[in-house]
Amino acid sequence: MRRRLSLQNRDPQGRLIRVSQDLWPLLEEEAARQEMRVFQFVRDAALLSVGYLAGARGNDDGLIKIGQLAVQSNGARRRFSSPWAACA
Repeated sequence: MRRRLSLQNRDPQGRLIRVSQDLWPLLEEEAARQEMRVFQFVRDAALLSVGYLAGARGNDDGLIKIGQLAVQSNGARRRFSSPWAACA
């Protein structure tokens, strides 16, 4: 059985992704650590992934767009509970 996750954005449209049952608890756990909902965590992870790939390609326009979306995503809410975060 797979879990479904509806991704909501500022538009009234929603998106649906399928997540395996063994991945879902990991998403819930990490989202809870970051004090956010799973859909916010997945959205932010997608932004990071697309931004990384745009940077690897040297796509400056893509990086600018991802940066704008990340600001709209409200990065101030992130909480880093990793022991390594204190070293950064």
